[in-house]
Amino acid sequence: MTETPPPSIWSERSALLERFVQAQAARLRKGYEADRGSVVAELARLRRALPRGGITPPEAWEILARDFPEELRGGGDAPSTYELAATSALSFFALHQQSKRKQSMHRRDDKHRLGRAAHTLMLRNESDGVRRHMQALVRAGSFDAVLEHLRALVTQLRAAEIPLDYAQLAVDLQDVQHPGRIHRARERWSRDFHRPIPSTATDDPPVPTATTATTATTAGENDA
Repeated sequence: MTETPPPSIWSERSALLERFVQAQAARLRKGYEADRGSVVAELARLRRALPRGGITPPEAWEILARDFPEELRGGGDAPSTYELAATSALSFFALHQQSKRKQSMHRRDDKHRLGRAAHTLMLRNESDGVRRHMQALVRAGSFDAVLEHLRALVTQLRAAEIPLDYAQLAVDLQDVQHPGRIHRARERWSRDFHRPIPSTATDDPPVPTATTATTATTAGENDA
């Protein structure tokens, strides 16, 4: 883990990271839907680009060479935490999108942040396995362990065709690499996972209004 930048710089760089991942996921999704050979091959390489031990595989540098913000690049030979976060998020996206040409597995909204998506998965599967994976993820003591548990969850989300917000995931993965920010990602995951999903429908009968009550009374009098 590395030193945490000041809040203002952190916010600016997090926004750059989000925009980069958002743009790349949209580009890859569009090319995959159109069955462009170059994009299909790029996604296959990205699935092999998940970092290990703070080392970014050669397959990752192709995506990082494409419009990655200079402010987020590492200063030496080792990848920056931003490069590791972006590579990891897009590698998971490539895994998640595999064989899903008709639906984007990246969805940019609060309902598809990691904790919310995992909650939806748990309800759909009616299994405690998702809860155990989330607990292990929140307690993970290293970046490699975080990625290991995330891979298991993404594989299940893919099978259930539940999208994930990969721009937000990249920021989460940036947070967990910094001692001053790791609690934010863990709290965000836990809060989103345990917060009930509001129902869009209700089984309660409608409450009669004055108009409906009057109509019903009139109808009863006419029937009499």
